[in-house]
Amino acid sequence: MSGLHSAPICGSKLPAPPGMGGCEGVACMTIMKTARAFGFGGVVAVGLLGTLLSGTAALADKAAADRCATKLPPDAKAIYASSAPLLVPGADGRAVVTEQTRGLVLSGKIAHATAAESAKAAATCLVMR
Repeated sequence: MSGLHSAPICGSKLPAPPGMGGCEGVACMTIMKTARAFGFGGVVAVGLLGTLLSGTAALADKAAADRCATKLPPDAKAIYASSAPLLVPGADGRAVVTEQTRGLVLSGKIAHATAAESAKAAATCLVMR
């Protein structure tokens, strides 16, 4: 663990990167909850937290999320497009993505065999919103 502090970030089991002590308030917890809601561990949350604490906006960057979505495979794009409008403050991101993915599979718009993989890909962009 060369170069890393031993203090965890927001209760995660990952050590804090240099210059980042522990959790820094509500923004940190929001990032961790969002990352966990989409099934991501501390890796994504640490990246988002680092961006937030460095002074760059990490939350509500819809333009970056939309740019990310343009690079997604077609099924993941469909999940992103159907889920993004429903991800309002207070929404359960995991439930929204799961529900939208299920609906797209049942309607035959995306493949069942790759639905989980596509949902995870869409979530990587949705977490930026």
